[in-house]
Amino acid sequence: MSENASRSQLAQPHGAASSSVPAPSNHRGLTIFEQDWWLDVVTDGAIERVEVLWDSTLVGVLPYHAVRKGMLRKIQIPPYTRRLSPRISAPGSKDVTRMSNTIKIVGQLYEKMGEYDVYHTVIGDDRHLIFAYQMNGFKLQPKITFSSDPQVPMEALTAAMDHRPSNIIKTASRQFHTELHFDLDRFRRLRQESPSNDRNDYRIIGRLMQAVESRGAGGILSAVDDKGEDVAAAVLVWDSERLYYFMASRSASSDANKASPLVFYESIRLAKSYGLAFDADGYASVASAMSLQKWGLDVTVNLNVNKGSVAYEMLKPLKDRFTPPPF
Repeated sequence: MSENASRSQLAQPHGAASSSVPAPSNHRGLTIFEQDWWLDVVTDGAIERVEVLWDSTLVGVLPYHAVRKGMLRKIQIPPYTRRLSPRISAPGSKDVTRMSNTIKIVGQLYEKMGEYDVYHTVIGDDRHLIFAYQMNGFKLQPKITFSSDPQVPMEALTAAMDHRPSNIIKTASRQFHTELHFDLDRFRRLRQESPSNDRNDYRIIGRLMQAVESRGAGGILSAVDDKGEDVAAAVLVWDSERLYYFMASRSASSDANKASPLVFYESIRLAKSYGLAFDADGYASVASAMSLQKWGLDVTVNLNVNKGSVAYEMLKPLKDRFTPPPF
């Protein structure tokens, strides 16, 4: 798909949408997953927030999603949300002062949130925030994602790629063309053909796609064969800095082994045409991670943040023995 064709079918990405909850004055830009409209859509309006003010100045906002599972009160990252950090603006003219204040603000935010049995979120690679979570007794584990710098030309990325995906793309580009659209039914039909179980909540995804379309913040990229049938597809979403390879789908045919890499490749090209970084966070297994590694993308790190009550931490080893984590 050419750059001109992609731009003619969908609006170019906008800057980050404004938040209905004010962010601290010098807080970094929010990812699409951290914007209030996204959080409200994926939780059906059930997102909650606590704030910390110092001398009437907002210095911290913490969005969170609380659910009840049996006797447990769980605070978990909302569905279809890749990252959710607190919004913090620690005062101080020195870095050491801002670091110390970040620790205090994080502690006060979680005090306001109340008691819980299990907590989980994902944060970015922010050294102040990482240290603040550790100093407040949270456990942090690396969460690998693959990304590309928007300044790196597509030709250089292609040259750095392993020969196997490179050869597949050359063959697939002669067999399929790609289309950018908003037809969720096309994506869902492919998921239904897939041999793996489709556990997606299309009620939520449908609302997300409507919100994304209205903001010019994403679309669905499909690989189409010469009969006009979809063979593979991916939902893409973007903010002012990154285009995310959000959700993939493929047919049960052997042709999908070629069409899927083409969709991935054209997603990277689309990100570069928009001047955005490409982000392939969200792989589900060691095998898929090893496959992504062959694309020559940069390995970057987000962090899983976890904390549990004393009772839950005592029972967790038994739980993991019967239902082990995927990694």
